[in-house]
Amino acid sequence: RRMMAEDALKNKKPEDALRYYEQGIESYSMWPEGWFNAALVAGELGEYPEAVEFIQNYLELVPDAKDAQSARDQLEIWKMKAREKK
Repeated sequence: RRMMAEDALKNKKPEDALRYYEQGIESYSMWPEGWFNAALVAGELGEYPEAVEFIQNYLELVPDAKDAQSARDQLEIWKMKAREKK
């Protein structure tokens, strides 16, 4: 699924990429990069509640990742955007 998602992104099809990432994390819920990338794509698509959920799962899997603080900051931004979108 990772390769299909990356190919979809390369071909400027973010909706397809998100679908592939979602399929990948459904099959392998312990895939941190899948959660992270799904969050980024969902955020770009304006799907903020989903982006929040995905990044929270990423942070649960790798709370001490090098980019954890950046991910937490992005999480707060998406939470605010999700509230504004309602």
